[in-house]
Amino acid sequence: MSASVCPLCGIAAGAPVYPGFVRCANCGLVRTDPPPRETPSGEDGLYGGEYFTARNAYLARRDEFTGMFAALLDQVAVLKPSGRLLDVGCGPGLLLEEARRRGYGVAGCDVSAWAVDYARQQGLDARAGLLEALAYPPASVDIALANHTLEHVPDPLPFLREMGRILKPDGLLVIGVPNFGSLMSSVMRERWHALLPDQHYWHFTPATLARMLREAGFVPRRVITQTGSHKHASRARALALNAIVAAAKPLNRSEGLLALCAKAD
Repeated sequence: MSASVCPLCGIAAGAPVYPGFVRCANCGLVRTDPPPRETPSGEDGLYGGEYFTARNAYLARRDEFTGMFAALLDQVAVLKPSGRLLDVGCGPGLLLEEARRRGYGVAGCDVSAWAVDYARQQGLDARAGLLEALAYPPASVDIALANHTLEHVPDPLPFLREMGRILKPDGLLVIGVPNFGSLMSSVMRERWHALLPDQHYWHFTPATLARMLREAGFVPRRVITQTGSHKHASRARALALNAIVAAAKPLNRSEGLLALCAKAD
């Protein structure tokens, strides 16, 4: 499905939010229009080594990312303290390492061959390719997790339904995305750092994410927002950004949106 059509409503009608971003006239889901250029099958494209070592610096900021993944897994453990976890969009495997340290059985996949190779070097079970092409066995995992992956997926509903196929009947789906409904997004508008029109097709609020999850066959059990921090070369700028972060937390309008879901009966 083209990002110029809403994946929930199947309609093209929408109103501009900012230049290059359109809100669906029916359900309110925001999409990038024109959409990002898709990476040809079998090529890393945007998601090569530089994406993980420079653009996002996963390895140089390992402790920072591990702390964020630990906070996410704390939420998972409330509902599923053990079992087999599949991380879809696992990158170099930092979340998998933290989950393994906690006793989960872990596996992951990613479209980036570079990231999968790195994860394998850390002794992790990781596979390269699109989820739908990897043909994981049905009902084979207790936790299917995609953290900051869904917004990168051109066809999100088939992707979510495939995660449901892999998930056990009593399994837990975990989806993390940037929160377009966050206070930071409202303040920064088109300058919000998480818009990323070269990468992100969809921009979710709690309401639009919950609607998509229900459409895909899931029942959201908890939809929460998670906070982080902002660094900036300008101390004044950093203080201003982190003041917004602090104000957002009690309003449940932080920048990270996390949904924990059961499969619908």
